[in-house]
Amino acid sequence: MKNRLIATVVYMLMAVQTATAQSPPVTESEAVIVMFHRFGQDTHPSTNVTMQQLYNFVSYIQDNGFTVSPLSQVVTAVQNNHPIGQKTVVITIDDAYKSVYTHAYPVFKAAGFPFTVFLSSREMGGKNFLSWQQVVEMAENGVTFEAHSHSHPHMPTLSVAENMAELAQNKALIEKYTGKKPTLFAYPYGEASTDVINTVKDMGFTAGFSQHSGVFNPNSDGFYIPRFALNERYATDDRIPLVLNARAFPVQNVTPTNPEIGDNNPPVVRFTVPENIPSSDNINCFYNGNANMVIDKNDAHITLSFDQKLGVGRHRINCTAPHTDGRGYRWFGMQFVVYK
Repeated sequence: MKNRLIATVVYMLMAVQTATAQSPPVTESEAVIVMFHRFGQDTHPSTNVTMQQLYNFVSYIQDNGFTVSPLSQVVTAVQNNHPIGQKTVVITIDDAYKSVYTHAYPVFKAAGFPFTVFLSSREMGGKNFLSWQQVVEMAENGVTFEAHSHSHPHMPTLSVAENMAELAQNKALIEKYTGKKPTLFAYPYGEASTDVINTVKDMGFTAGFSQHSGVFNPNSDGFYIPRFALNERYATDDRIPLVLNARAFPVQNVTPTNPEIGDNNPPVVRFTVPENIPSSDNINCFYNGNANMVIDKNDAHITLSFDQKLGVGRHRINCTAPHTDGRGYRWFGMQFVVYK
């Protein structure tokens, strides 16, 4: 009996070692989430990628050791700080244009890449949008459909009741045609506010996604998760490696916490760099808007200020620093919106 017990323990240890050797390597709990809109529609370059860019994107993933994982699986892992495979990429597509079915779906299906479509329901069946029949077909073949509002409004401009109606109708239609109740939400235009985020939570969603660059990690706001937007300008052969090799920049104490800039305009943006990240001297920050941005680095404390009010519209800030292991840049982004 004793010898049999010893043999069993040895066998179990060997099995664990074998499983460990065959399992994919793990790293910090982080993932690059990319966002597409249209495919092969050259008349809309700001929301389109060419088919050659799509093929190059797929090839780079296949040739460089990346893994494409389902969005819901990655959200669960990162929000619980569970390690995931190195070089994890997630593919999302917003709005549900018809080219998702005619152009992207065959390419991703052939490559074996899972992807999620954030669907705005009012336009379904329209000239340039998916039909519900196409949605059903793709859902039956593993494509995930999540919520993106009914009419694709600028949600911070609506009342709480109006936003609740948008989400309820969107959720009901997606569940009706796919048989699955959506639990993830992408803000139209990436625009949100504290009130909008609270409404999304109250409507039962478990995560929310914007359109600012950055790598999803446990320090990310789980209801304002970053995604790298890819279009004809930002899906070039030199930028795809930059995006896919981006690393988590787990900054802390980010203010302001409200993505909508109200009376405190211009805002003062602050965040703290974790102790395990080298000197802030290597951090560079960039801004895409109408004002000049000044960067103040005080040890681990970073302050970004502006010389004038931010104009009406969306404003994005990106801060990067080289990763010490030599692969890619740590990347943290923010998006703010101004309506007045």
